[in-house]
Amino acid sequence: MLVTTLYRLAGEPEVTEPTTFQDVSEGRYFSDAIAWAEDAGIAKGITESSLPRTMPSPGSRPSPSCTGM
Repeated sequence: MLVTTLYRLAGEPEVTEPTTFQDVSEGRYFSDAIAWAEDAGIAKGITESSLPRTMPSPGSRPSPSCTGM
């Protein structure tokens, strides 16, 4: 999602080649953004051909509860 936002903020530059990440399908709303980010050196996969799966963000951790008050 962040890569798509950056791509749109950059004015959606023309993408001449599809991404090399095998787990990114062509024609999805984020496909060009991933290809652009890969070419620009912004996105790097966990391997040469795959991106990391969604990982929990720091804000998604359960917050400590206030007990014993």
